[in-house]
Amino acid sequence: ALAVLAKHDGSQVVLFPVPMNPYLDTTDPVYAIQDDIRLTTLVDTHAALKNVAGTQQLSHVEIDPRSIPEAAYKDDCHVFVEEHRINARRLAEHLLKGGRAEGLDDK
Repeated sequence: ALAVLAKHDGSQVVLFPVPMNPYLDTTDPVYAIQDDIRLTTLVDTHAALKNVAGTQQLSHVEIDPRSIPEAAYKDDCHVFVEEHRINARRLAEHLLKGGRAEGLDDK
């Protein structure tokens, strides 16, 4: 709803889902129990954002989680500051080139 209101007010809205760490050791008890829930939530959230982007004609940009080095992930979905800078630069370059709904998977 917020994205639709922002678009209505003249903003260019970009939906940018958080990449999830694809390198997790699912044998680690911390992640093994949560893995099914985490993957289901990830798939549902990304699908919902893609659906909203399509139906509301909003920009939707995804980063391939494997384009982020394993060492850059702190945990299941957080990255270190430098990777945030890299991802922000990727997003800015993509948008400046007129990118709209394509994925973003190169550095």
